Amino acid sequence: MKVGILGGTFDPIHLGHIAAAHACIAALKLDQVLVIPTGVPSHRPAAAASAEHRWHMVVAACQGDTALQPSRIDIDRRTPTYSIDTVRDVRALLPDAQMYLIIGEDAFAGFESWREPDALRELVTLVIVEREGVRENTGEPLSSAASAVRVPLKGYDISATQIRSRVAAGQSIAGMVAPAVAEYIEQHALYR
Repeated sequence: MKVGILGGTFDPIHLGHIAAAHACIAALKLDQVLVIPTGVPSHRPAAAASAEHRWHMVVAACQGDTALQPSRIDIDRRTPTYSIDTVRDVRALLPDAQMYLIIGEDAFAGFESWREPDALRELVTLVIVEREGVRENTGEPLSSAASAVRVPLKGYDISATQIRSRVAAGQSIAGMVAPAVAEYIEQHALYR
């Protein structure tokens, strides 16, 4: 079984995240992608929405999509989340799976500073999702990785920061998030 791991703050999860997962499924013939919201981020400020709200938005975004499987592994940990811990937890649940850790090109630029990058490379194949314009914007050379593949993603210039700003300004986020996620944000008055 070939399993992708797509982790993130998902504050909120948006159509770019979903498109990245599907691009990896198509390019690498993955059986499924685990979509894992971070509980307590280890390398960035706390999320604007609670872990439970972000969990419900991930579930809403993945609803009806059998290739995407939401997972609470990191939320239920309740301690700072590191990718190596997530991967080890998934390995314990799926010991025979071939695992692919899906990360954005911008995140990959700082991969060597992650906790136990060598151990991560031994446990997974890194999948670097290349978004248009990111390489030019980071200003940093990409790290090298022996076990890495690149998957291009075009046409999804969406960020969670942009979505939160639009919601706060009372602007539409249609076409940026799944309709069920937009409805959840509205129902719970998130990001206002």
